Amino acid sequence: MVNCSPLATIDLPLKRIFLAQIIFTMMKWIVSALAAFLMTALGTASATPLVAYSLQNVTAPAPSAAASFLAPGVTASTIAYTGISNGIVSYGTANAFDAYGVTPGNYYSFSVTFPRGGTISSLNFVSGANDFKSLPLVVEWSTTPSFATFNTLGSVTVPANGNNGTVFPPTNNLSANTTPLTFSAATYYFRIRTTGSLEYFPSQWTINNIVLSGNFDPSSVPTIPPFGLALLALMLVAIAMRARSIRRR
Repeated sequence: MVNCSPLATIDLPLKRIFLAQIIFTMMKWIVSALAAFLMTALGTASATPLVAYSLQNVTAPAPSAAASFLAPGVTASTIAYTGISNGIVSYGTANAFDAYGVTPGNYYSFSVTFPRGGTISSLNFVSGANDFKSLPLVVEWSTTPSFATFNTLGSVTVPANGNNGTVFPPTNNLSANTTPLTFSAATYYFRIRTTGSLEYFPSQWTINNIVLSGNFDPSSVPTIPPFGLALLALMLVAIAMRARSIRRR
């Protein structure tokens, strides 16, 4: 019986070296794939950005902007402003939402869909207003777009800045992190809402660099499908049997 295998023309020592190289290469692929899978599935123990929005240079039609960063598996809507707005206002080289005539109940809002459970620890952003009054804000979340029922992530205040006309880019770093949110694999709705008003009607309220931070729950890690495990096991068995047959020759 003629052995038509490409390995049949290779001397036994060379066969072993060749087979060892194949096994080593395959094991590197397997280890790399598993490492990538676990890094994506487990996330990290400490809070990391899950969603981010940059409103530094929004384009028409405003006021809305797509997410500038999404963690693996996370999807998000555009962020939009509800209140009086002229669309876009230019601040030198930057364009931003032109939000003015601010009264209680105006808000920026967006939604996020998570692939599995975890915890939201904070929503950080930079904000400013060219007014003599400070502007109190509350960050809220809900499981319904209408916010029929909602919860508070935290409250912050935009400091008074005086009517100096400079509100972008804003410089007040704010963090809503009073009550962490434990989420599941579902869609959640967030809004940054005003609970006060500005003193002067033309005064503008700006916001930038919105970052929703948290981490995924390790207990919600997806498992490798049974088919994948079976395929991996068959591959390893085939390699072992081939190595054993070479040793017998």
